[in-house]
Amino acid sequence: MPPTVDAQAQNYFDYVRSKGGLNGRNVTIKIYDTGSTEAGARSAVQSAVSDGIFAAVSLDRLTVEAALTAALHNAHIPHLVAQLPPATAIPDDAFYIGMNQLHHGSQIADYMTHKLAKKKVGVIIETDPGLNAARDALVMSIACHCTL
Repeated sequence: MPPTVDAQAQNYFDYVRSKGGLNGRNVTIKIYDTGSTEAGARSAVQSAVSDGIFAAVSLDRLTVEAALTAALHNAHIPHLVAQLPPATAIPDDAFYIGMNQLHHGSQIADYMTHKLAKKKVGVIIETDPGLNAARDALVMSIACHCTL
């Protein structure tokens, strides 16, 4: 197993290429580093536009994903996005393949309290402000059934 996502993707598309490509076409992988910042996201999209990419897939911090989604939409580049802040509108050229973090709080709390019968739960949350709504939903749901 290759140690990095880019190496894994390259291995996969090398295999696809060896089988004749996708509908006879080869796929070239381009990886852009956002530095996990919104400015880096906008810069990465500018580089992608210069390179002439036709589609994007991304996974980054929530606020960075929101910046990527907006920049890719403005550049008219279709996009598979894995996660977004809960309040982010998804444009028609972005395809959400991830999870809805705002609504998973109650699902997680229900599982912990009913399925696992936990009475005390510790919560460790990333400090990204884009997660505040999801964090609050999780904490409120757990607080209904457990001691935090």
